[in-house]
Amino acid sequence: MTVVIVLALIIPLGYLAKISKVPVLIYYLFAGIILGPFALGYIKFENGPLIRQAALVVIMLRSGLGLSLQSLKKVSRPAILLSFVPGLIEAAAVAIAAYFIFGFTLLQGIILGFMLAAVSPAVVVPAMLKLIDQKLGKDIPSMILASSAIDDVVALSFFTFFTSLYFNNEVSLLASILLIPLKMFLSFVLGYTFSYFIKRFNNFKLILITILALGSVYFEKYLPISALILIMAMGIGLNKYSKQSADILSDIMKPVWNIMQVFLFISVGSELNILALKDILSLGLLLIVVGLIFRSIGVLLSVKSLTKKEQLFSMFAFMPKATVQAALASVPLAMGIKDGDLMLLIAVLAIIVTTPIGATLISIMAPKLLKQE
Repeated sequence: MTVVIVLALIIPLGYLAKISKVPVLIYYLFAGIILGPFALGYIKFENGPLIRQAALVVIMLRSGLGLSLQSLKKVSRPAILLSFVPGLIEAAAVAIAAYFIFGFTLLQGIILGFMLAAVSPAVVVPAMLKLIDQKLGKDIPSMILASSAIDDVVALSFFTFFTSLYFNNEVSLLASILLIPLKMFLSFVLGYTFSYFIKRFNNFKLILITILALGSVYFEKYLPISALILIMAMGIGLNKYSKQSADILSDIMKPVWNIMQVFLFISVGSELNILALKDILSLGLLLIVVGLIFRSIGVLLSVKSLTKKEQLFSMFAFMPKATVQAALASVPLAMGIKDGDLMLLIAVLAIIVTTPIGATLISIMAPKLLKQE
């Protein structure tokens, strides 16, 4: 029944978004909230985490297919800085703010900080690919595509590390921190190398890429790799070594994503309990605003070489939070970390606040702030 209801919403919500000029994913999110178990109760997703995982695979593959090493070289320095600086600054600011506002320990605050620090690929990737198709902003959308993907991997890696550290499961602090960039480098090299060898399989390239993308998510549990980086690197490599196949796969991924984003955002919305937020609303908003302010400072520090308008757009592009927060929100609570329930509510609030605002600002401000090629 849930699938039927979700599919029935595509056309009316799409029409509503078209006439209101508001990004359609916002309507999907609020449709999930209204129809979900905490409100009317008409829909319930049994496989929410699986939907989000599959969506991440599609998003990262689309991200890689939309990138080229040539375009990345043109913006290499700001792209590298954007991958690390804003997220680390935001996580540190949230950790300190949580210490004073909610009485968290520093370690609890850091866990919350990296939970909130990841930018939403579900919002940013489709938006940047659209700008690339429209030839808006020269290499800016490519820069944001690449750096936002790495930003997510950094946030996920540090979140995993510090949640493990909470229970003293890590053998060596230094070794664990050094492993993060090593995993990222190894994942990129493997993904790019896979594409180089896959180009020889003329009739099976697309099938092999799809199998490897899905398989990397499974093997991430057992190997020192980051599936998100590996998948993106395969897309970049395919774009380099077999442009025709990359274009075909990109065309296939577009309608797949159009359907998947409906289920993704409605499922995320269905898990949000609005009523539970009333007790932490004002303080939670304060914490999120503090994080966004410091993230914006980090973005500006990273893109000083760009024009003022491009800097402002980059700030807006790194604002939305949704998919990663939805995936991580319940982890601290499930692991038994103190105040995990509070972390869950703050992550939910971050999704509600930043997704509509960030997506709207990207959509409205892109034509005003970016140059047409």
